[in-house]
Amino acid sequence: MSKAGCNHPSSLLASLIFWLVATFPLAAEEATGAVQVIVNDAVELPPSLSSGTLRSVFFGRMQSWPDGTPVTVFVLPESHPAHKTFCITFLKTFPYVLRKQWDQLTFTGSGNAPTVVATTYQLYDKVRSTPGAIGYANQLPGNDSPVKFVGSSTQLTDPKFRF
Repeated sequence: MSKAGCNHPSSLLASLIFWLVATFPLAAEEATGAVQVIVNDAVELPPSLSSGTLRSVFFGRMQSWPDGTPVTVFVLPESHPAHKTFCITFLKTFPYVLRKQWDQLTFTGSGNAPTVVATTYQLYDKVRSTPGAIGYANQLPGNDSPVKFVGSSTQLTDPKFRF
């Protein structure tokens, strides 16, 4: 019997490593914490906006800002590496869990699913132009658009961090 068979330990290990790399792709900049929460410049952030409050916003439990402005959430597709990074790092959950929550809110009529945009540029532009909007993006050097970068993933790993 040849060593090229499926039951060879090194073949199984190589297959497992390939599957892990293909399933969980992370760009180098995302792995170092370049993904940040962004909000529309007109949003008055509550003084107690913490990582727990951020979870409430993205899970649809907080649907308006303290001044009464409706929260509008923009996200990237579930398969996008920045979305995976955001969910795991900021929300401490997996993208499919977040999607299930949105599906439940939509089905019961108690909330709306976030608007999914195809690219980070579209997400950035939507947050910039929509009152009450929140999303996430990589901060680009020299960007002077009216969007607030309110927290990095490295800051949010500290449970005491406040925006």
